[in-house]
Amino acid sequence: MLFVDVPLYLDPGTPPTILSSQTNYCPGDAVVLLELADGSIATWYQGSFPSVPVTVAPNFTPPGLNIGDNYFWATNVSAAGCTSNPDSINLHLSDTSLLAAMPDSLICPGAELILQAFGGASYDWDTHIDISDTSALNPWVKPQMSTTYGVTITDAYGCTKSDEILVTLKHPDSCEVSTYTAFTPNEDGLNDYFHIDGIEGYTNNVVTIFNRWGDIVFRTEKYNNDDNNWSGEQRGGGMARPGTYFYVIEADPGDNAGFSNNISGWVQLIK
Repeated sequence: MLFVDVPLYLDPGTPPTILSSQTNYCPGDAVVLLELADGSIATWYQGSFPSVPVTVAPNFTPPGLNIGDNYFWATNVSAAGCTSNPDSINLHLSDTSLLAAMPDSLICPGAELILQAFGGASYDWDTHIDISDTSALNPWVKPQMSTTYGVTITDAYGCTKSDEILVTLKHPDSCEVSTYTAFTPNEDGLNDYFHIDGIEGYTNNVVTIFNRWGDIVFRTEKYNNDDNNWSGEQRGGGMARPGTYFYVIEADPGDNAGFSNNISGWVQLIK
């Protein structure tokens, strides 16, 4: 009797192809149907493979998603009864709790403030008044009155969240005078002049700028951060040279009982 070895080939079947019209989700979105490209019946798994099947059907709608990645798997069975290799799909649910704006802020009249928003890929601030850039991550503002700044934050998956920042102006009597150590008078609209926070609370003021040799470069009464300030010009015409300058801020004590001493210091003019 002649025996012949005949190889047996088990056909595992063609792996299924999972289709879905949506793979990125935002909180509150309804999860759409998962189905196979050929409409066949599949065994569906959730989270990992192999694991306990969740259903056997031509399609499957996940009951819900967790924040982050959510993997689903499907296999089918060939005519020979063999289980195919799986196909998988990832449904991502964004965490929009990470999208937020800074807390409300309290500033002195005439002061500038840098707004901050977090977690997004893009930003859209809802005002074009007293703001440097409506699409910036951290624009600066100089409100003329107490103002609410709203922002819509969009993450990398297209999910959005809106938040607001209330910027309240203090009463001038409660403001302290403070200065910055540098400014850049290059007419780019940013930091172009010597900014003095809180000076609007002391309208009867005199500000004097000296060079390193003690010569007066600039002097004015009723200094303010709108239209009467030092933007680098010097007495006699022209612009002062880059370098370190010294200032004295004098205020009438009767103008604000909380401010009775002159303030002096230095500031760097940078070009």
